Amino acid sequence: SYKVTEVIAAQSDDYVGSFNELVNKFIDNGIDIQYTYTINRTPKGVFIFRVQDSEVNRCVKLLEGSNVTLIEEI
Repeated sequence: SYKVTEVIAAQSDDYVGSFNELVNKFIDNGIDIQYTYTINRTPKGVFIFRVQDSEVNRCVKLLEGSNVTLIEEI
């Protein structure tokens, strides 16, 4: 069996601290990250975040104002 889970995928330039910048945006806004992982798309990196379903839209709006590109499908 399997379960489909909604996640947020944010593509960013690959530089030291780029992941930390995104995580701090969540922390500063009181959003708990359930889990995260990365996909390397040289020279870009994609960070995958799982948050509570009720926080997904809020996170998308938060990241839209950042220096990232939201990815709809990977």
